[in-house]
Amino acid sequence: MDYGEAARRTAVLEKLTRRQKDVLKAFATGRDREAVASQLHISVKTVDSHKTVILDECRNAWKLPEETHLGYRFIAEKFGGFSLAS
Repeated sequence: MDYGEAARRTAVLEKLTRRQKDVLKAFATGRDREAVASQLHISVKTVDSHKTVILDECRNAWKLPEETHLGYRFIAEKFGGFSLAS
């Protein structure tokens, strides 16, 4: 595993609340926003709100330009298979 990638993932996780981590973990398994909402018993709007924060932290950690489109698939790609223990 690339140390830089692991460090970026860890940096993101350190910035998130417990519930935001729950959303990230669900996205990391490949679920879409509706499935995440159902799994966590929250609204899609709440999922979207958490996703915005998560992706902002990812943008910062990976030093991506503001105009770069990120979505829940980015989370699955970067965090799938990474140890997300609470």
